[in-house]
Amino acid sequence: MTLHATREAAVVLVDGPALVHRWFHRWSYATKQGSTVDSKRFVIKNARFALARAHSFDPSHLAQNLLSPQVEYAHTPKHNKVIVCFDNGDGGRTELFPDYKKNRRQVARDPELSVMMKVAKRVFLEEPEGTILVLPDSNPRLKMINAEADDMIATIALRNQKYKVPTVVVSHDFDLYQLIDDNCKSYHYDIRTKYLVSEKGVIDRIGIHPKLVRDYKALAGDASDGVPGVKGIGKVRAQSLLKKYGDLDGVLTKGIKKETGRVGEILREGVKDAELSRKIVDFRLCPKIMPTVEQFMKK
Repeated sequence: MTLHATREAAVVLVDGPALVHRWFHRWSYATKQGSTVDSKRFVIKNARFALARAHSFDPSHLAQNLLSPQVEYAHTPKHNKVIVCFDNGDGGRTELFPDYKKNRRQVARDPELSVMMKVAKRVFLEEPEGTILVLPDSNPRLKMINAEADDMIATIALRNQKYKVPTVVVSHDFDLYQLIDDNCKSYHYDIRTKYLVSEKGVIDRIGIHPKLVRDYKALAGDASDGVPGVKGIGKVRAQSLLKKYGDLDGVLTKGIKKETGRVGEILREGVKDAELSRKIVDFRLCPKIMPTVEQFMKK
C-alpha cells in the first residue's frame, strides 16, 4: 500500500478575507512598481498555490512543527479537507460596540478588492466536490448566518479539538492563536511568515499562552480592530497581570483587590471596558454551519 493511501488527512481552515486582502496588497504594490499583472490572473494563480499548500500539510509533519513539501497545483493529491471561510456579517459586534473596526470602515473600499474576492471564491468553488467547502457560499441556507470568518473557523476548530482531528488554521490574525493546541492537534500556519506557529511561538511573540489571547486583548486592546481594552494598561502590563493572576477573571477579582497605586486605580476604573472588550473579542460560535461541515468531512 502506498504512503498516499495511508496518510492521515488534516482539516485545513482558511481565513478567506485575510488571504485575499494579502493578495490585494501584494498586487497593488506590484502595480505601483510598474507591473502590468492582471488582478484576476494574479488571484487565480495565488488561489491555486494556496490550495496546493493546504493539501500538502501532513499531520505527521505538523506534529513535529514541520511544513510539508510544497507541490505544484496540478500535481497535488487531494489529501486534506479544505474549508475556506468568508465574513458574513460581524456577529453583532458593531451593535455591541459601534466603534468596532471603525477605522477600517472609514477607509474607501477599492472596487478591485471586491473583484478579487469574487474571483477567489469562484476558484475555490470550482474545486472537485468533497475536497473543499466554501462558507457560507457552498450552502444557500447558511447565507443568513451573522458571523465573521474567525467565528466559523473557531466553531469548526473547537469541534475538531474535541475529537483530536488534525486541523490547521491558515491566517495571519493573532486572534486565531487562541485555537493553537498541540495536544489536540490544532495548528496555525501564518500566511505572512510562512511558518507554523506553535504554543511556544505565541508565548515568545506576545508573552502569553494561546488560551489567554482573548484576555490579553481585553486588557491591552487592539487599535486595528477598534477593541478598547483598559486605558492605561497596554501590552506589557497586560502580560504581567495575566501571569500574576492567571486570567482576566483573576485580574478583575483578585487583581483589583491586591493591586495598589495607579495600576489598582486603572483596573477599578476599567472593569466595564475589560468586560466589554472580552465580549467583542469572544468568538461567536455558529452551530448552524456544523451539519454542512460534518457532512463534508465524512465524504
